Amino acid sequence: MVHPKILKFEDMIRDRSIRICGVFSENGQKLIEKEENSSWNFPFIDEELEMMQHKILTYNDAMGDLPSNLFSKNVIKLAIDVQLTELRVATKSGAYSLKPTSGIWPEYDTIYDTFRETREYMDSISFETEYREAVTTEGLDFHFDYHWYVQHYIWGIVARRLGLAYQRYPLSSPSGD
Repeated sequence: MVHPKILKFEDMIRDRSIRICGVFSENGQKLIEKEENSSWNFPFIDEELEMMQHKILTYNDAMGDLPSNLFSKNVIKLAIDVQLTELRVATKSGAYSLKPTSGIWPEYDTIYDTFRETREYMDSISFETEYREAVTTEGLDFHFDYHWYVQHYIWGIVARRLGLAYQRYPLSSPSGD
């Protein structure tokens, strides 16, 4: 279960116009809060990077609900470099979680090669039936949320292939219950 302090932080940042991240301990203590810099990176110093090991990082998608911003490459690289226990992103359509089931992240190139291959495969097929079912059960807007759903579907496949735990928490149920 996601700690309520993390959920509260995600609710606070999900609609912000600049990307903000928070680093939390398992018991919900916020250790670091940062805004992105002009290079679209979070400017962590070495001491902060060391403190982040085996912690939870959550950030918002400040660009709007665009699928390319879910688990952005620079944040995935950061998760791998400091061996986060969980990487989360808060969006207007819910929160998404990615974490290694073995405690060790796959290599960066492995994650993005698998993502790219899966994306190319997804571009070649149609899964509109599954998405239409999600529209009905989750109250999604077919045209607005379609790209998010594709991204969600791709990350689910990537996670299964690489032994990662991936979960989406719709806004109506942010704790996954």
